[in-house]
Amino acid sequence: CKGLHLAVRGLSERPEFELAELLAGRESRGERIPVVTLLVRDRRDADVIPPALAWLTSRGRRVIVRTRVVLPKPIVRALADAHEQGGDVSVELELAHHKPILQRALLGPQADSAAALLLQAQHLETLRLPVIARLGPLLPGVHDHAGPGLKVGFEALLRNVEAADIGR
Repeated sequence: CKGLHLAVRGLSERPEFELAELLAGRESRGERIPVVTLLVRDRRDADVIPPALAWLTSRGRRVIVRTRVVLPKPIVRALADAHEQGGDVSVELELAHHKPILQRALLGPQADSAAALLLQAQHLETLRLPVIARLGPLLPGVHDHAGPGLKVGFEALLRNVEAADIGR
């Protein structure tokens, strides 16, 4: 990606106005923002992400939907529609640990398990949507610890990502 990048979360019920204001304020300084990341923190975002996604892609922005929860159907439909219409969209999964309890401890109580996110990634790829796995936060003492006969937490997470076989 070239140029500035804007990450947005907590949009209102009318995200188009909020996004227009955010982008205009920053672009009035002379630099275009070609990439916008929409942060999905829980399933309640299902109401505002689709119109935001449609508004941004219709204006030629590259949109990354970054999530730590399994995306609700309205968001998946909006991503597929935008992609079919030539929009530059992708999904970025936040993966912190292969154990659900540690995934939630690191990313928040709303976070879904890495396994659930990777299962959805396989579905998203059948829709020809690009999927990216973002690993982190990675912490000493959490990811480098293993019990007797177990793989280190980071290695297990990588094995899960590899097993999901998301190729784009």
